Amino acid sequence: MLKVDTQPSSRPVTRYFPFASGLVALLTMLLITFFAHFVLFPQFGIYEDDYILTLPVMKWSAAELPAHLWTTLTQPTFGRPINFFFRQLIFFFTVRDGHLQSGFLFSLLLIAVNGYLFFLLLRRQLGFRAGFVGAIFYLLYPVDTSRQILMHQTDMHLGATILLVAFLLYQKQKVLFAFVVAALSLLVCEWWYLPFLAAPLIFPRQDRKWFRDLLLHALIFFAIAGGVFFGRNLLGEQRAHQVLGDVGQLPLRMIGACTLGPLISAEAAFLRPIDAILHAEPYGYFLGLISAGFLVLVLWRARGADSDVKPAETEIPRARMLLMFLGGILAWSFSYFLSFLDDYYPPVMTIGRLSAVHTVGTFGAAICFAICFKLAYQALNGRFFWPLVVALSIYFGSLVAFGVHIQISEYVTNRNQQKEVWKTIIRQIPDINDGDVVLFEHSADPKVMPITQGFGSFAAATYFPMALPFFVNFPKSWQEIPRVYGVFPGCEYEDLAQGRKLHTPFWAPTLWPVIRDGHFIYLRVEGGQLRRIIEPVQILGRVFQPKINSPDMVKPLQSTSLFRNIFGEPDSRRWFTLRNAKFYPR
Repeated sequence: MLKVDTQPSSRPVTRYFPFASGLVALLTMLLITFFAHFVLFPQFGIYEDDYILTLPVMKWSAAELPAHLWTTLTQPTFGRPINFFFRQLIFFFTVRDGHLQSGFLFSLLLIAVNGYLFFLLLRRQLGFRAGFVGAIFYLLYPVDTSRQILMHQTDMHLGATILLVAFLLYQKQKVLFAFVVAALSLLVCEWWYLPFLAAPLIFPRQDRKWFRDLLLHALIFFAIAGGVFFGRNLLGEQRAHQVLGDVGQLPLRMIGACTLGPLISAEAAFLRPIDAILHAEPYGYFLGLISAGFLVLVLWRARGADSDVKPAETEIPRARMLLMFLGGILAWSFSYFLSFLDDYYPPVMTIGRLSAVHTVGTFGAAICFAICFKLAYQALNGRFFWPLVVALSIYFGSLVAFGVHIQISEYVTNRNQQKEVWKTIIRQIPDINDGDVVLFEHSADPKVMPITQGFGSFAAATYFPMALPFFVNFPKSWQEIPRVYGVFPGCEYEDLAQGRKLHTPFWAPTLWPVIRDGHFIYLRVEGGQLRRIIEPVQILGRVFQPKINSPDMVKPLQSTSLFRNIFGEPDSRRWFTLRNAKFYPR
């Protein structure tokens, strides 16, 4: 009878499975990340805060860059100088003139590298298999659907890199350097500093009392955080003032956020794979099946991969794993500590840009997932290895299918909707002049406006004012470049001698438009289309006369190369072997 070896091999990994190297782990993570989050990246666009933070950088010249970077360091927005410095630097080299594809590829690489760093952390503690499983879960964490947004490169992905490097240093018992690196995350996005509180539990040092280490670690941790917070408050940082202003209701909000956040994300991790199995698109099923098959191969062939990892043993003491699990829970829960802010509380957002509230919790959740896998494998003693691996690969494959659906239903769809709206707007305002304003009534009609489940109807009114000067070639002699503004019920305003000033968008007082008779173009959704209105219109209780079409129609506005690169379709005009090629022999 054929005898099957169900125990981990003691042979060196380089003989048993040459693919179980760091390179293959990285390539696997790169492939999974590509399938789940970026396989449709040529059809992605810019979304919400990208209009504010990404779009302007696309037109900077090399001569302008140093001044912008210096301003970022000396006048840091939200007290995050490293964040905005590297964001501008990265965008300058990746998305110049609207070439977004290189920016998305950079995001892909950064996320995959973070997954690999996470794998290195867990491999030393739990071995290859558990470390690999935890890293794949980290990359596919389904409650966060915001990875593709370009402005999150530094908010989320760079912050994760800094945290992981800090944990790697702590794991190697370089505690001082670990704290220095972790403190840098406070200058990137302070959320990423929070999981570092759990370091003594996740990576306990040998021959030391973990409780004493945790107390000392917490003392230093909060001293650094408190120093940075009060420094920001002294410098007048807005969010620090908000915290002090709401101090009375903070404890309940913090407890609520730290409890609700993990529950919401755990529910998504359980239910969204089921949803994907039931409802995914054929393309998602296909990529999910490929991913599952590839993961089965890697996990099966990696059964002997733990033998070259030290200090990880084949059988890890359960007491140590329990301590790590508690550390994972602490890191997971405490990552929501700052979610008491109005924009993020309660942390129930599970789609769109604000689902990033769950991103930091990925670290602790993935540690818990990896430990559960390790405990299950040890409990089964290897006898049910195949069912465990197949079930886990199907689970991950379904998360890949879920990610593909998010790409299609959110990022591709919303970009196409934006393209149609902008083309319609530009087509209907050919007679616009210096100092004119374009207004469009707020509408929640998804057939006309760029609205998906994750990117709501408010986005156009909030973010569009930044865009028109970048999308249209206006004469350089114009003093007041026209912009597009959304008008919505409840919009604040003030009446001036020269007209009515609308407070839209609320975050940019320097851009607020002044409405004057005959000097604005008004657009409204009617009959399922965005139409230009020339009759008098009531704007927040007062009647104004829009600009009437010029009798001799002027030439259409010329869009910029930036607009064409973001919203245009691929063509062959630059390909000398294709531009004059004949498709039919006539």
